Amino acid sequence: MASLLVTRQLSSTSRRLRDARAELEVVGEQLLYVEEGPHEEAMQKNRAHLVAEIARLEAKLDRLLDRGPR
Repeated sequence: MASLLVTRQLSSTSRRLRDARAELEVVGEQLLYVEEGPHEEAMQKNRAHLVAEIARLEAKLDRLLDRGPR
């Protein structure tokens, strides 16, 4: 049962990580076309949040893989 739970968490975390990386790529591309100002600052904050979220998800994925199905 624990193995099934870990497998589901691996799948969910992997999906969220893939989505966050894709969103980070889009934000990075959009930043190329935004002039300095409040909008650019908001996008930089969003980018920083995504970078932190990706790091968190990668760490979670590593922990899950360490205790994953044997």
